[in-house]
Amino acid sequence: MASPLEYARAVLQARLLQAAEDGDLPLFKRTARALDGGKGRLREAVEGATASNCGARALHVAAVHGRMPLCAYLVEDLQVNVDATDESGETALSYAAVNGIVNIVRYLLDHGANPDKSGPRRCTPLHMAVGQGHCEVVKVLLSKGADVNCYSDTGTPLHIAAVFGLDDAMKVLLDHHADVSLTILPCLLLVLTMQILLDHHADVDLTGSSLFVCSIGCFTVLPLEPRELYCCEVLGLRIILNQVD
Repeated sequence: MASPLEYARAVLQARLLQAAEDGDLPLFKRTARALDGGKGRLREAVEGATASNCGARALHVAAVHGRMPLCAYLVEDLQVNVDATDESGETALSYAAVNGIVNIVRYLLDHGANPDKSGPRRCTPLHMAVGQGHCEVVKVLLSKGADVNCYSDTGTPLHIAAVFGLDDAMKVLLDHHADVSLTILPCLLLVLTMQILLDHHADVDLTGSSLFVCSIGCFTVLPLEPRELYCCEVLGLRIILNQVD
């Protein structure tokens, strides 16, 4: 059971993060001073406040809600770590990028945020912005030196844009010299595999549970005739088509 002092501190930390979310800078400053307790270590007091469900810090919260004055106070006055991560490894820049908050993305980059710092599944802010189709954020990230060909567990940003049919994002990436050769193999395999399925008389209009899975890193699911199994190789990679009952 928490002591009265620990409980009071938790209440103040929750109030601090709520003030960051609301963009209430005066309340944020008062709460930060109360947390500090006159020790003169405001930055440490603020950085010690994290959301209980994900470990997000005040800068994460202010960034995702587009609270520029609060971001400026945290970064310029308190000089918090602009690349601090939550429990999953995401930075405030990642939060802003995935939500398309262009002015916050630009501000954080201008104040030293690492555009290539990766988080879950090695995704960078660029992967996240591309995946959501936030082209203006993509442009800002690339203009500030983000690696257009960075690899995550799901591929390059161009790979993500291609898989999800995000044409505008693809154009931005290609305009910034994204390397097509890093993306073409998985896409080519997918096309060839679909051709194999069609060559074996896959019924693209069939409904029901007779489905076949093709696993090639990317995957597609198409129906084939019941109780048939095909094993073949495409460009040296074995592809197994099997029934799912």
